[in-house]
Amino acid sequence: MEELWPSPTADAAEVIRSVCQRLMAEADSLTDAVTAPALTAQKDPALLSDPSLANEDRQVNHSDLVQWLTSNIQQPGRRVDPYFGSRSSGYFRDLASRGIAPDFVGGWRAGLAVAWRRWLEECLAV
Repeated sequence: MEELWPSPTADAAEVIRSVCQRLMAEADSLTDAVTAPALTAQKDPALLSDPSLANEDRQVNHSDLVQWLTSNIQQPGRRVDPYFGSRSSGYFRDLASRGIAPDFVGGWRAGLAVAWRRWLEECLAV
């Protein structure tokens, strides 16, 4: 895959790796912080009222977060390939079979805002 930006310096790479390791240690709580606003922003009552779907949404968020953190621990600052595992596929098929069409873009933006804020807080702390 073509790189869209230069690799970070060794010092910057170490900061990225360090922050990702710190966030990995709290991946569950960060996932919870991301999931609640993301679910609300998806604006689908069926999704919000079904605990099993809400939990599956949380698990997909957790998988995405861990994949991103792991990629940046292994190759700090490099582009992270999109993650689309079997759990995600199953979840999306389940939603489609039930006729549930959440606003995934709105959910993604809300979750990203929370994760980005946390990322910046950690970077500034380092």
